[in-house]
Amino acid sequence: MAQEFFLVEISKEGGTILPSTLAHNIGVTKANISLLLIPLEKDGLITRSNYTQDGRKSIISITGEGQHLLLEHLHGNRQAIAERMQGLDEQELQQLIVLLEKLGNG
Repeated sequence: MAQEFFLVEISKEGGTILPSTLAHNIGVTKANISLLLIPLEKDGLITRSNYTQDGRKSIISITGEGQHLLLEHLHGNRQAIAERMQGLDEQELQQLIVLLEKLGNG
């Protein structure tokens, strides 16, 4: 579950991201992000390489295997959500839309 969360955040940035940006986006410290990324790198879901604009930094990229895992996970989530939403009536769907818009703007 955590793996997919990180992969989604990296994908939102076009498939590559600076560790400091990822740390900011998910609300962890820069020191912790390195520890959190080690398992993803060991599993071949991400790679780290030198950041061309500043050799002291690295950049994280999602791999083909990471993209595959993410697509599998998202497909399953979409199906589960669609099934659960079938039980909502029109008024509940409208309430859900209002709440999601509020969350998206907040």
